[in-house]
Amino acid sequence: MASKKKEVQLQTVINNETLWEEMLQNKGLTVIDVYQAWCGPCKAIQTLFRKLKNELSNEEELLHFVVAEADSLATLQPFRDKCEPVFLFSLNGRIISMVKGANAPLLNAKVTRLIEDEKKILAGEMIRPVLPELVLTDSEEEDVVETPEVPVEDIYNVLVIRPSAVEEERVEEIRQMIVDFGVLIVAEEQRILDDEQTRDFYHEDSYKFDFEDFVLYTTSNPSYILGISLGSPVKEAKKGEGEGEEKKKEESEEKEGQPEEKGGQPGEKEDQPEEKEEGQPEEPKEEEEEKPKSIRELLEKRELLPVCDLVDVPEKARRHLILFFPDFAKSKDLELFVERTLAIIRPDVLQGDVEAVLELLQKEGFVVKMKKYLSLTEEEAKLIYDQYKYRDYFSALIEHVSSAPVVALCLERVNAVHRWRYILGPTADDENPTSLREILGPENCQFNQLLGKDSPEASTEEIRFCFPYEHTVTLIKPHAFQDLRGGIIRQIQESGYSVSHMKEIQLNADKVRQLYKAHEEKDFFEDLLLHMTEGPCMAMIISKENAVEEWRKLVGPTDPEEARKVAPQSVRAIFGKDILDNAVHVSSTKEHALKTIELLFGDIDLDFVEHEM
Repeated sequence: MASKKKEVQLQTVINNETLWEEMLQNKGLTVIDVYQAWCGPCKAIQTLFRKLKNELSNEEELLHFVVAEADSLATLQPFRDKCEPVFLFSLNGRIISMVKGANAPLLNAKVTRLIEDEKKILAGEMIRPVLPELVLTDSEEEDVVETPEVPVEDIYNVLVIRPSAVEEERVEEIRQMIVDFGVLIVAEEQRILDDEQTRDFYHEDSYKFDFEDFVLYTTSNPSYILGISLGSPVKEAKKGEGEGEEKKKEESEEKEGQPEEKGGQPGEKEDQPEEKEEGQPEEPKEEEEEKPKSIRELLEKRELLPVCDLVDVPEKARRHLILFFPDFAKSKDLELFVERTLAIIRPDVLQGDVEAVLELLQKEGFVVKMKKYLSLTEEEAKLIYDQYKYRDYFSALIEHVSSAPVVALCLERVNAVHRWRYILGPTADDENPTSLREILGPENCQFNQLLGKDSPEASTEEIRFCFPYEHTVTLIKPHAFQDLRGGIIRQIQESGYSVSHMKEIQLNADKVRQLYKAHEEKDFFEDLLLHMTEGPCMAMIISKENAVEEWRKLVGPTDPEEARKVAPQSVRAIFGKDILDNAVHVSSTKEHALKTIELLFGDIDLDFVEHEM
């Protein structure tokens, strides 16, 4: 007899708080069928879920189905003793929508739309909207609770008319051309750009001309700046749909107003198109001038690009609009994004006074998120300083930075990349008298003693280089497992860690000995063994840049009493009782972390985990 093929489970069963917390770590969309113990899950809708699972089989990591028992979970208390089916939608751990009733068409449409959006977000084709988290209630007012539509920001361009065109009184001509093109000028001003604004706006073009002379000219004569709104993609799409419907309606009305054509009567000649005599030349057709598709095409067609500088990349234009027109930005709730950048400093140049640099960074509004001492090889230095490889001093620079340890700082603030680059770049003597160049000598050095990248993307790459993405393990100890694990997990997530694996585990004496092998000969080991086996633990793999070192800092000193004095916001200061019951176990090194992960979770492909993050 042929063996029966084992069927893959469609829906995971969630019937305790631990499983609920694990479920909230799912990446992508989780559809939760909330059921009562006395009646069970909604069987009528399982065919639809199986169909969706098959159709979206390529998105297996993004789509999950679970059934959750309301009677066993405090979160689902509002749905107890209700006979109507309820389906919750969890997107990356946040409940964002709910459907009441076995409404198959609505469920199908919602799952399909959310998965398509998530694919676009992961592919970089769509910005992730900030969806409000749903408050779970047992309200009977609506059968369906839809996620509110998130406002879509307008797309902006920023145009700077150079001083030469301002002097030639061409502003009104250019301005009117922009208006006639059909876009909206939302802000405008004639002003003299300062040194920082000029270097920032023209940074990408600095290699095209004698930049220092251009900066001097631009900071001495007025430019004219235009903030331009192209509308939002959603509004434009709706507008296009509306215009299309209106056109169809007009055509329909015209047809209705025309008399119907009747067949020709005997002897009556139907209208025929006039026949042209042979040899008569055809009248030439006038070619319609093709309308430019963008402002850049318009400027190019009118040969205005030499005197007009346009930023039409949406994110860059948005940033310049905020910097040039802060009052307009405030009225539209536009804010600059918090960014991260990397500083690499030669400590021998500082003569040990790293604190002087940190103090100046603090005055500039930077927050030091991570700090590490590194010794770079020549190959590593070449990778980091790749942007200077065509400079005459490149070889000397590589020798310089690889000859002694460096300090790597991950810095964070609003508009961090531009501000850090400006601090490092050439400035007038009276523009930035407390610059880092002044602090950092030596005076005759041919290159800066600090490094700054040109874009957030490049900064992210070098941050990952100096502070690589790492995995470590945390073990919530038995005394904290029952009542404190929720608070500990929340602190982990709020500190920027991704939790890729989480499970409840009961340690035995053998695993405790492997875990604390370095302490096996210590007097307190037997007490430690007893404490670690007296109840279940929660084991988690957590990941972020520089994870091992950062997690040790966040956890704090081994003794909770000491932690409360020197690191009052640390995990052990908040959740620890004493030196044995100190809330969590921490790995001391990357190697120890990997061994502990293998001990507690078996053979896991951590490269796959990193890719999924």
